[in-house]
Amino acid sequence: MSDPHGHGGGGGSGANISPTTFGIALVILVVFIVYFYLNPDYASNLIYILNIVQIICVMIIIFMANKLWSFMKKFAENGAEIVKNYESKLKHHHEHIDEKAGLKNKYALAIEHLKSHTENEWKTGLVEIDNFIRMSLLSLGYEGGTTIDVINDAKAKGFQDLDAAENFAYLRKHLKEKGAQFDFSREDLELLVEKFKSFKEKIIPSENHEEGHNDPHHTH
Repeated sequence: MSDPHGHGGGGGSGANISPTTFGIALVILVVFIVYFYLNPDYASNLIYILNIVQIICVMIIIFMANKLWSFMKKFAENGAEIVKNYESKLKHHHEHIDEKAGLKNKYALAIEHLKSHTENEWKTGLVEIDNFIRMSLLSLGYEGGTTIDVINDAKAKGFQDLDAAENFAYLRKHLKEKGAQFDFSREDLELLVEKFKSFKEKIIPSENHEEGHNDPHHTH
């Protein structure tokens, strides 16, 4: 029966050489030595052959060393490129995080002003929420000169839940046109802020927001 750990029987590793095998190899070596000692001509031929083999081995070593050097050089070049690509991706990732943090702060400030009962503050909130909408959509790759232009581009490309954002953009436009004469009911403004949350969740989702809602083209 063989050892369950693989140490017994003929199935073991070849590291263990039996005394009989070693004795046979030693006898063969002695026979060769005696033969070449008694036949010098053959011995000189053997030395000649060994010299040729030695030269061939040196050539093989030189060839392999050259291949190894080429491989190491190529690996070093590719390694530098890999590191460069990784650093570029890492930088982009950090910029993306910073951008999201900036948008989150802008949104929080805009909502704080929009919820104010002071006229100057909620009008300032309209300007800030308009900037938030434009920057958010531009960061997603949509284009346009004004916020309304960017919204129209996003709508044409399938972005959903833009009604509240569009209403805020037009309110900002009317505010710019009418100035101090612009007015808007408190009740309608609060309702619009509530409706705007669906757009905000697509830009900066809440931590407990469902994963699927982060898709700009997702519909409720």
